[in-house]
Amino acid sequence: MRRFLVAFNYLGKGEDDDLSFLTTLVNPTSLEILELNTNNFVGLLPASVSNLSTELIELSLSYNQISGEIPRWISNLKKLQAFFVAYNRFHGEIPSEIGDLIYLQELALLGNQFSGQIPISLGNLASLTKLSLRENNLQGRIPSSLGKCHNLELLDLGSNNLSGFIPSEILELSSLLEGVDLSQNHLTGFLSMEIGKLRNLGYLNLSDNKLQGQIPTSIGTCVKLEALDLNNNFQGSIPSTMNSLQGLELLVLSHNNLSGGIPGFLKDFKFLQILNLSRNNLEGAVPTGGIFSNATVVFIIGNRNLCGGVPDSGLRCRGKERKEIRGTDRFSASNLLGMGAFGSVYKGISEHDGTVFAVKVLDLSHHAVSRSFLAECAVLKNIRHRNLVKVLSACSGIDYEGNELKAIVYEYMDKGKSLYGLK
Repeated sequence: MRRFLVAFNYLGKGEDDDLSFLTTLVNPTSLEILELNTNNFVGLLPASVSNLSTELIELSLSYNQISGEIPRWISNLKKLQAFFVAYNRFHGEIPSEIGDLIYLQELALLGNQFSGQIPISLGNLASLTKLSLRENNLQGRIPSSLGKCHNLELLDLGSNNLSGFIPSEILELSSLLEGVDLSQNHLTGFLSMEIGKLRNLGYLNLSDNKLQGQIPTSIGTCVKLEALDLNNNFQGSIPSTMNSLQGLELLVLSHNNLSGGIPGFLKDFKFLQILNLSRNNLEGAVPTGGIFSNATVVFIIGNRNLCGGVPDSGLRCRGKERKEIRGTDRFSASNLLGMGAFGSVYKGISEHDGTVFAVKVLDLSHHAVSRSFLAECAVLKNIRHRNLVKVLSACSGIDYEGNELKAIVYEYMDKGKSLYGLK
């Protein structure tokens, strides 16, 4: 018997000896593939497994309720190429003996309760192509020895308690094709310029760590990226070199300290489906067209100095809006000029030169407001009338409390001499 395949069944009694049947396998010395994944097996991995064929190339135990530690005799399975124990109840440290399995190509230990450090010996696995240790309780640093796994295509260490720097040796692995996920750890330091050497990388997720500094300009050479998530503490502007990442489908730069404007080239990303730039310090006009035409997939909340971004408004948007809104004392009742069906008008004073102006703030609880706003912008940008004051600008963005804001800034005239279109 070379294959024993009982995956995707309902086997197992929920008892500690569920796997004892492995001792009764006929002619186990010729067994090459053992698949027990996706059943209801519980209990410990019996020592009899160590007596299985030295010809065994695949051992798949994923999606069961097997517990205990991975036994050190695992190194007896000299020719093992694939070892899958994902989503069980294994605990303890990952045995360093796994590093003796020199033919191992795929190692999936995700979704367990492993603790301790990632063994340095994993760097001995020269044939390794996929390594997934995510969703455990692993601690300590990412071993630089993983940089010796020159055939590695996927590295997933997300959702652990790893700390320290990202080893530059890993960022130099040109073999990484599928992806790198180091998210939800406690990694610190700067993202090295070496990241640019991952030219064939499909996705990169470094979110929810404690990385800082600027996003390296070399990220622009990772032209095969389809998903990029850098939710961290990055500063500076969004690199112009990212213009080359035309294949992106997902871009998340939220919860950073990024400043400057939103690059206009993002509207030209034809495959981009989700764009999250929320909770930064971005400012200026939000681009129009492309993905920015669909408000349901673009997230920019929490950038208090953004404005514009309303399709077809045709109105000039200036960075001055934020100062003008502050000039109303944050829409204080003492500056209220009047109220209408769709909003309120406030008097404001420019901090810069004392110019008096008026700001009409729309009440977004009305479903027709957005449509009304677009229509009003389209009309007011062209109309001139003695009873209609000059429209200085329009602003669609986030207010000082992080809420959505749509407002029109008018030239101020005394009440009775002008109409602000309150209704």
